[in-house]
Amino acid sequence: MGGGTDVAIERTADIALLKSRVTDMAHLIALSRATMRNIHQNVIFALGLKGVFLITTIFGIAGLWIAVLADAGATVIVTLNAIAFTAL
Repeated sequence: MGGGTDVAIERTADIALLKSRVTDMAHLIALSRATMRNIHQNVIFALGLKGVFLITTIFGIAGLWIAVLADAGATVIVTLNAIAFTAL
C-alpha cells in the first residue's frame, strides 16, 4: 500500500522531499545547477572538437581518420567527465 501515492508525487512534483527537512532543498538546487554545468561543459567540448576537426578536415590539415578518432576520444572524455561528476 502507498505505492500509488509515491508514484503520484514523483509525477507531479518538481521536488519531492522524502524527509521533513527543508534544508535538503538547497542541496537539491545546488546539485541541479552543478549537473547543468556538467552537461553544458560536455556539450560545448564535444561540439567544439567536432567543429575544429570539421574545419581542419575541410582545409586538408587533418585527415578523416584523425577526425573519427578525435570524435571517439571526445566521447570517452565526455563520458569520463560525467562519471567523475557523479562520483562527487
